Amino acid sequence: MKKIKLYTKILPVLLLSFSACESMMDVELPDALDAGEHYSSSGEVYGAFFGINATFTKVTEQTILLAGLKGDLMEPTSFAPESFWSIYRYEADNTTPYTGSAPYYDIVINCNDFIKRLVNYNLTRPGEIPEAAYRGMLSQAICYKTWSLMMIGQFWGEARFYNEPLTDDSGQGMVLLNMDALPSFLISYMREGVAGVDAFQDLDWKVVLDNPAANWNGRMMEPNILLGELSLWNKDYSSAFDSFLKGLAKNAENLHPLVTRGYLNIFSSEPHEVFTEVISGAVFDTRYHQTHNLTVYFTLPATGVQSGSARYYIRPNRVILDLYDTQVDMLYGKGDFIRKSTAIYEKIDIIGSYRNEYAGIDKFQSDDSPIPVYRSGQVFLNVIEALAFMGRYEEAFGLLNGGLRDAFDGTAYEAPFQAYPADLKESYGIRSRVQLSEYKEQEVFGETAISSRDSLVRFLGVVADEIAMELSFEGKRWPTLVRMARNLQDPAFLADRVSRKFENSGETETYRNLLLDPANWYIKDDEKNTLK
Repeated sequence: MKKIKLYTKILPVLLLSFSACESMMDVELPDALDAGEHYSSSGEVYGAFFGINATFTKVTEQTILLAGLKGDLMEPTSFAPESFWSIYRYEADNTTPYTGSAPYYDIVINCNDFIKRLVNYNLTRPGEIPEAAYRGMLSQAICYKTWSLMMIGQFWGEARFYNEPLTDDSGQGMVLLNMDALPSFLISYMREGVAGVDAFQDLDWKVVLDNPAANWNGRMMEPNILLGELSLWNKDYSSAFDSFLKGLAKNAENLHPLVTRGYLNIFSSEPHEVFTEVISGAVFDTRYHQTHNLTVYFTLPATGVQSGSARYYIRPNRVILDLYDTQVDMLYGKGDFIRKSTAIYEKIDIIGSYRNEYAGIDKFQSDDSPIPVYRSGQVFLNVIEALAFMGRYEEAFGLLNGGLRDAFDGTAYEAPFQAYPADLKESYGIRSRVQLSEYKEQEVFGETAISSRDSLVRFLGVVADEIAMELSFEGKRWPTLVRMARNLQDPAFLADRVSRKFENSGETETYRNLLLDPANWYIKDDEKNTLK
């Protein structure tokens, strides 16, 4: 499809109410489509749907790198190109290979095209595509589009929502939304859907693949988890809590949620092992020439210099190593060795650094292993975040420490855990799963936490650090810090933490001051060509 270059000088910034934006939710279908706007067969429909999934997998690598380099857990090496350093130092505009938003907008463009053609195909050839497959594919296209626009908002601070395929650079039919308006708008889009189909329909992969034995657990974008994340950004914590629990319960049949025995399988190259933990993931397969570059970027060649495919552009930094090493386990020893040994393998003496979960070690990762997008550990931490903002600390500490197992009396959950799905009764807490000691309320809140806000800020700091250790290189730490700082209206919450990565260069205060301005959290769009 032709991609059109747009300039924001022709796009007004519209912070619209939902009553004014209702028309944006609708896909208008003309009485007659051009020949190029038709699918010719159901096979072409299914092929186009797989094409959306392919564009999605491409940006998951970019998401890992953007979030990792902007955050405080990884750093470029001396081998890294200048573009990596510009991301790391918050200097990059949208013109470097990994800071352009166009790949995310490609998903939006493909979804808009697919949705319009799919609805038309179903109208003109009713029944040719099974109803479950039609509704499921349409629902998933809505989810992919929503996820992509949410990512654009997180990294660029604003996103352009539109439904129609692009034919010119007029900007007609577009609305530009910043992060104050985007989350609630996307929530309405998911709920209202397109042509009577919302974002919450199940997709039967067996029908789409025409294979009754197909098991593609984890290949779907889970709508309830996506809605929960949007609700966190929208400061609607009760809705976020409900959505996350619904998503976990829906996937409990396939998952072993937060059970210790499954932890070391998270980064396995065997999909059936990965998807006992991963709810939604980007799937790669070298048999079909589908690979990502994370292994290349994190792998140190045996010679200690660049050779072959290994580039060793990025490595874990001191911040994450210190977080792991200062934890206390259940036997009062030092170190979070289960998560550290999974995420960071070994010290490389000649460089003085460490490889991480994407390094090329056959036991765990290869360049076609799935990249997690949502997994149960993250979702439980998101539930804890929602509980904290609601002031429900007893439950939050319970999920963080021992988990739901400790709150189930054999027939039901004990108060205050009564709202939790029974499917999750075997779940461990985040820390008990990796055999770490429990957090005590007094230790977290301290003697000086004299206000409810103090308690919230302190507890969210603990949650943010758990996200760092649980999801160290999965693109979650930076968006979490942005969201928490934004929702707290406290830029220092992010600036104090992220600026620590500059301690070795003596630039901590310089970057702390830079990051106290939320405008510097986002990639600059100097060229005004994010849709190109």
